[in-house]
Amino acid sequence: MARDHTPNVKGDAVDLARLLVLLQGALLVLSSVEVAIWGVFSGGLVALGPTAIVTVASAALTLWLAAALGARRRHARRVVLVGEGSVLLFALVDLGLALAFLHRPLELVSLLTRLVLPVAVIWLLRRPAARVAFARRPKALGTVS
Repeated sequence: MARDHTPNVKGDAVDLARLLVLLQGALLVLSSVEVAIWGVFSGGLVALGPTAIVTVASAALTLWLAAALGARRRHARRVVLVGEGSVLLFALVDLGLALAFLHRPLELVSLLTRLVLPVAVIWLLRRPAARVAFARRPKALGTVS
């Protein structure tokens, strides 16, 4: 009799949100590489230094938050919600400016990564199942607080 070697994976909203945050982290890593290459070939590595520091730090923070979401750390959920909300706010401002001055919306990739992806992460992390996953666990009897 053949055995089924398919792993028993129980996916939920938090796992999907973690995957989307991991995707954002990978995009930020690619952005960091782009900044480094641009700095090397343009000769302006000193001028691009702050940009490189910010993109590397945001990539590291995003990847760390994806790992913390996987471990169901409560602070990670809050930080991700605030971060995604700020990304969404700036994207909406950018979209409004593009519509007002350029009379056209943002490019499709920009809309997907700066509007659709944050909305999906926020929606997934605000679902009741995600709230339960990050709820405070009751302490066991006999433990010292």
